[in-house]
Amino acid sequence: MARKWIFLLPILAVALAFLSWSACKEETTPETTTTSASTTVTTTTSTATTTTPTTTTTPTTTTTPTTTTAVTTSTTTAPTTTTAPTTTTSTTTTVATSHTFTSTVFVSHDHTITLPPTDLTNPPSGGISLTTSVAGAPYIADHTHSFAMTQGQLQTVNGGTPVTVTTGVTLSHTHDFTISKWF
Repeated sequence: MARKWIFLLPILAVALAFLSWSACKEETTPETTTTSASTTVTTTTSTATTTTPTTTTTPTTTTTPTTTTAVTTSTTTAPTTTTAPTTTTSTTTTVATSHTFTSTVFVSHDHTITLPPTDLTNPPSGGISLTTSVAGAPYIADHTHSFAMTQGQLQTVNGGTPVTVTTGVTLSHTHDFTISKWF
């Protein structure tokens, strides 16, 4: 039995030392209570992409046995990226393919010419030269007239100001066309 105590005695000594150390540790180490609260505020603006800072505040309270209270507040700011949908609106404008102008009347007849919008929006540097429609009968022989406009005249019409153009002479007469923007 003495041998059993010899083996148990060192174990008891270690156990007593551990208990003493634990008791000392409790006296020297303060008790800590941590309380955390988190608040997140996010602001979103209706634009394509917005980066908004987000602030998180965490208050921490530490209590020691000597009744000292310390309050620590830490603030962390992290950027938040928000993507809002964008709206694209397109407008389609229909432009007439061409427009037919009618001349003044001479001896009970008139003529027509047809212009595409590109003659006004992108006038050739040399202007345009056309031939009018055929007209005349029964009071005068069927015939046509030459019709020409300079690049400057076409640009003027495209700017919104009408231009009057006189045809070339055929069978001793001319006709006038008043060309205006139609689109």
